[in-house]
Amino acid sequence: QVCANPSEPWVQEYMDDLELN
Repeated sequence: QVCANPSEPWVQEYMDDLELN
């Protein structure tokens, strides 16, 4: 399991992608 830092740019894109689907 990966612990991601919410401030990382890819995390923001990942979360945006989840909300779109």
